[in-house]
Amino acid sequence: RKASARKAASTASSRPDAALYRQAQAAETRLRGSAARLKKRAEWESVVLQYRKVVARYPRSGYCDNALLAAGNLYREMATRFRSPRYREDALAAYRSLVAEYPSSRLGDEALWAAVEIAQETGSRATLSGAARAYLDTYPEGGRAAHVKALLRRREPAAALPAPPPKGLARV
Repeated sequence: RKASARKAASTASSRPDAALYRQAQAAETRLRGSAARLKKRAEWESVVLQYRKVVARYPRSGYCDNALLAAGNLYREMATRFRSPRYREDALAAYRSLVAEYPSSRLGDEALWAAVEIAQETGSRATLSGAARAYLDTYPEGGRAAHVKALLRRREPAAALPAPPPKGLARV
């Protein structure tokens, strides 16, 4: 068993897509391990770029969905850290791309859930409703579907009652 495990590891490490993905992971680890790097926007963008290279160079790789999720998560963190709504939009684009380009990925549920969480953070009912509906359309039986449905019920305003007619008008 050990020999077959070594052979599988050797094969995976010789694949250029796997090597590129592992380089991106290592760059993220270095980023997170350095307080000085964490403060620099360029360091974050460099790591995101490394994940994006996996998708650009090897679009049929099994690592692409992982790379898009990682890029989306980094962008999301950057939006908070650097107070930039542009990064929030970049995160959403990465999550949507994961679901659109790799529909059979097991990570799609997680990506669309992250989009719902981002929508909650904005405080916009329309944004939340759109993200929740995208989640439910794609994963109606997903692990978080009940929670998403509850968010929709809680956030959607009740229909307003009609106003009574002005005085002097007859009711029919």
